[in-house]
Amino acid sequence: MSAKKNKHGVNDGSAIFFLIKLFKWLLTIIILFSSLSAIAITSLMYFCSKKDLIVLASKYIGPKMSKYGLEQFLGEKIYNFLSWFVFDLTKVQKILTKKNISPDDLDSKVQSVLVQNYDQFIKLDLSLHIISVRMGLLIAYCCTVLVIITLLALYDGLMARKIRTACLGRESSTMYHQAKFLRSGAVIFTSILFFSWPKYLDPVWLIVFGAIFSIFVWLQAKYYKKYV
Repeated sequence: MSAKKNKHGVNDGSAIFFLIKLFKWLLTIIILFSSLSAIAITSLMYFCSKKDLIVLASKYIGPKMSKYGLEQFLGEKIYNFLSWFVFDLTKVQKILTKKNISPDDLDSKVQSVLVQNYDQFIKLDLSLHIISVRMGLLIAYCCTVLVIITLLALYDGLMARKIRTACLGRESSTMYHQAKFLRSGAVIFTSILFFSWPKYLDPVWLIVFGAIFSIFVWLQAKYYKKYV
């Protein structure tokens, strides 16, 4: 029996379909990561002064944070990548620290512009530090507490689906798709809010996000197709 073709005329079981789907997911993640980072950087630099950013950064890397925790490790790796992308890849750091440049050299003109906006680069670096720690916190939370809450919600939702199937409960694909849409919206909205909020947000608030997320997962599991 031949493999079923999708709307693009590609077999669902073919290797090319798998690669296209993987590329699509990677592209989506890159676009989402870039968009969240840009929104967060813009918000922090616009609403916070240099002093505010220093105080905000110190709250996240202070004694409240575990020195060798997963969130600290992830935050450091993310900061190293963002710092490399913003300062090293664009050669901003190299031009700023470059010496003995000829006045007629293009780098000299670029350097003069960069030096005039040096405080803005300090604010940008602090913003990257804050965003990196927050990303580390969110990823560490998703890898631990959120996974447990989600699995419990999924199990309970599947049990509710079994009861609904056995009792011939009503089929509601609308509830399933609405929960799926709201779940994705909750993830994106929470990420934007947590990354870009110009004040200190205690990580304990992520538990509230976990509770909302688990409700949508439970609804998805409960109203999944009765007969598969």
